Amino acid sequence: MFEGVLRKMLVELKNDVNYFLDFDVDFLNINSLIKKKIKLKHVGYECLNCKSDQTIYRQGFCKNCFLKSQVHLIG
Repeated sequence: MFEGVLRKMLVELKNDVNYFLDFDVDFLNINSLIKKKIKLKHVGYECLNCKSDQTIYRQGFCKNCFLKSQVHLIG
């Protein structure tokens, strides 16, 4: 069983395209799951920036971190 924060998948381009989920301690090759049954369970939230357990607002960030990132882009 794997547990971790879902992020954008890593991609490897060889003869085939391989997709991986990157967890803190392991990689999961998504291609190996084709035509297999999987079960996902939501166990909580984690901001990709500050690691708080607040509800995710946009793009993996809590509202505070998302709004701070927008201020840096504007200013």
